Amino acid sequence: MNFPKNRLFLCTKGIGKAMQSALLISFGVFPSFVHAAPVDQGPVAATNIQSASLVLKLRNKPQLVDFVLSTTDPRSPNFHQYLSVSQFMAAYSPLPNQVNTVVSDLKAHGLSVTSVSANNLVIKASGKVGDFDKYFSTSVHLYKDGQNKFVAPSVPPVAPQKIRTVVDGIAGLSSQRLSIRKTIQRPAIFGTNSIVIPNLKPNSTATGIPGQFTVGDTAAAYQVQPLYDSGLFGQGRTIGIVTLATFDEADAYAYWKGIGLPVKQGRITMVDIDGGGDTGGQIETTLNVQQAGGLAPQADIVVYDGLPYPQSFLNTLNRAVIENRVDTLSTGWGLPETLTSPDFIKAFDSILLEAAAQGITVITASGDAGAFDLNNTFPTPTYSQVYSVDYPGTSPYVTCAGGLTLAGNQKFGGVTVTIPQDRPWGWNYLVGLSASLNLDYYSTLFPVGGGGGVSIFEPLPIYQKGTSGIKPTQPSQFLRVAVPLNSGGLTYLDPLAINDLPQFPDDFAGRNVPDISLNADPATGFLVNFAGNWLAGEGGTSFVAPQLNGIAALIGQSIGARLGLLNPVLYRLAQKPNYHSKPPFNDIISGDNLGYPAVPGYDQASGLGSINAANLAAAFADDSDR
Repeated sequence: MNFPKNRLFLCTKGIGKAMQSALLISFGVFPSFVHAAPVDQGPVAATNIQSASLVLKLRNKPQLVDFVLSTTDPRSPNFHQYLSVSQFMAAYSPLPNQVNTVVSDLKAHGLSVTSVSANNLVIKASGKVGDFDKYFSTSVHLYKDGQNKFVAPSVPPVAPQKIRTVVDGIAGLSSQRLSIRKTIQRPAIFGTNSIVIPNLKPNSTATGIPGQFTVGDTAAAYQVQPLYDSGLFGQGRTIGIVTLATFDEADAYAYWKGIGLPVKQGRITMVDIDGGGDTGGQIETTLNVQQAGGLAPQADIVVYDGLPYPQSFLNTLNRAVIENRVDTLSTGWGLPETLTSPDFIKAFDSILLEAAAQGITVITASGDAGAFDLNNTFPTPTYSQVYSVDYPGTSPYVTCAGGLTLAGNQKFGGVTVTIPQDRPWGWNYLVGLSASLNLDYYSTLFPVGGGGGVSIFEPLPIYQKGTSGIKPTQPSQFLRVAVPLNSGGLTYLDPLAINDLPQFPDDFAGRNVPDISLNADPATGFLVNFAGNWLAGEGGTSFVAPQLNGIAALIGQSIGARLGLLNPVLYRLAQKPNYHSKPPFNDIISGDNLGYPAVPGYDQASGLGSINAANLAAAFADDSDR
């Protein structure tokens, strides 16, 4: 690992017990940009009302994984033969008697069951804090995080022995918000955080102006236009967005109208989960709809809109899968994998696995902290740089969308920086400029870039095995912290020893991310129409996930079927360059995402590279014909 010069770090084994309790709340979620442990204010009143969601285990999970893989194999009789929700339930969902056991046990301990999801995977419960404390062997406390207060379990909740063999995990018992939003705006080096362009009237779907790109520019850059030329605009397809904030539909229609893009009218349906989201991450939802719906302009769009809490994130995804009305689905929200408990990952993966079995293609953003996702929470140089990635991008049942910087001359504060060829997005290419403007790299430009690396939880999926460039986790990874210590009028950087979270396994053969990357750098970024204004210089992998969502809808339309889990086909194409005469990928071979270099073939900075959408559609059609 590379550490800042003149810094002293002590190799430790994690984070102390007080912080550990806070980090493990609600399936172990710790919000981004919170740089200190929340302060424990003591137990919550036992009579307070709280809610929780229990996620039950799938039946026959190994057989389900095999079935999903078989739907991607043109030699299998299951190829593109996806399950309905009822078929999924008959073969893989928890049985009614298992559900009844959990429901009865909850009620016997004074807790109310408010709902059981249609796929039997999620049981929502409500009750007094004191009853939850006893039932789950925990204690819900009040925490103060700066000016914000929230409640959360002081120790991870544990299912009682009677239901432990049925329950995968427990979500909830917490009011801590997820503050993670992957949209990245221009830093101080650009002059302002975001540029508002009054009275902007684009006269074309493609502007050709870096920082003011539209879906038309994306279509041109990645050869989507030939699909339009053949009459594919997403007719008959339905795009899904999973988000944790509401938005104003008028902004989406204003964006499409403003760039002169004809779209299907009345195409947006909002589905509110847990009462629907608030406005905290409204621009995230807005850009997701504008990008996905702009690349597939005649597709219908369903926005599943939950609250910014881990429990609601899980409930929102589950609702989208249960309804089974969307062909493709994307989300720009995520959690630092290192600070996400295995229980949450298991539970979320179960729902993603059902989506794949039903043929729903799920695409997620890789994150915007380069190779160091954890350092969004624990910033350098106070904390050491730790190679880390973002969940759910690391799930084997999603396609993980990474970020690039496009080639060209980019201007920063009157200085021109030349990017000779498309490269992974990482703002270390501005280090020289940062020095010339007397800006500190670690406070302005690090860690910013397309997320990528190796999972410490998810094993290497079968479709990545044999792919050149796949790596294990980095060795000797520890979270280290340095703090000032005053002694005798002098200031030292004194290592602060802290306990056991998180842990980083050496050389673990984990899932590698991303899978595919497109432009995400705000320097070569995008326009967003938000609250009646045109914003320029917006970026992040939150743009890439919905862009791939819209493109996947077009490819699905081209073959007349849902695509299901994309990755087995993508990696099969990458390993067999002669599989199709026209290459579907544009290899990225220079630059890095702060930690991992781009090399020929697969790499953790750009994945398989960017795409040629027309060639990729042809490859999928050829795959279907075999």
